[in-house]
Amino acid sequence: MASPETREITSDDFVVAGPRSNVILRDRDLGTPLYFLTLKPNEALHIECGLGLAMTGASQVCVSTFRNHIDEERAKLDRDSFLLSRSGEDVRIFDNHLVQRSYARDEQDRPNHFDFTVESIGVQSAKDLFHAAAAVLKKKVAEFVKLPVSKDDSGAYVVETTTEGHTLGALAQAIIYDAPGLVDFVSYRIDHPLTAKLILQFRTKGKPEAVLERFRVEAEALCETVLQSV
Repeated sequence: MASPETREITSDDFVVAGPRSNVILRDRDLGTPLYFLTLKPNEALHIECGLGLAMTGASQVCVSTFRNHIDEERAKLDRDSFLLSRSGEDVRIFDNHLVQRSYARDEQDRPNHFDFTVESIGVQSAKDLFHAAAAVLKKKVAEFVKLPVSKDDSGAYVVETTTEGHTLGALAQAIIYDAPGLVDFVSYRIDHPLTAKLILQFRTKGKPEAVLERFRVEAEALCETVLQSV
């Protein structure tokens, strides 16, 4: 409808024909409508459009981070030690930086508790994005364990792929390493950042297929455990 006055058109001026009235985004920090355009006096505008969801090639994530979870009891002890051993130092040095060393850990001093942060900027909620990511990871694991296994000159079994990177490689190494008696050596590497090749190596007295199957089962169980807690 034309108006004799200048008007600003925002996202609140659009009407959604469908069951989800919240698909038109607002400012994520202020919760206010987003500016679209300005109409001059006596100008009118009519727009009709459809909304599609791109599941590939488009990111709906604003923030996706993780950090080692801080063990509060360990942090308190470490903070007290810092104050005693470094008298006169600004305690903010510990609170803002050194506290990161006070992470929760297992018997081998490896981190075993993590904090994940996911923020969505799309029509999918952060929870839905997290579930989708876990489903993608499970599929990647299932495809990885089906790859051919070879043997190098040192006698180690080798699995190579040009479609995966550190996310899957580090997960495979950690799970296989933690399995008691399964292997006597395991490592992964990506020789160069510009070379898209993940190389997983391990030595075992048993069948290599059993090692990979153990990885698949444990990785899928881990995904399910995480999903049930979200």
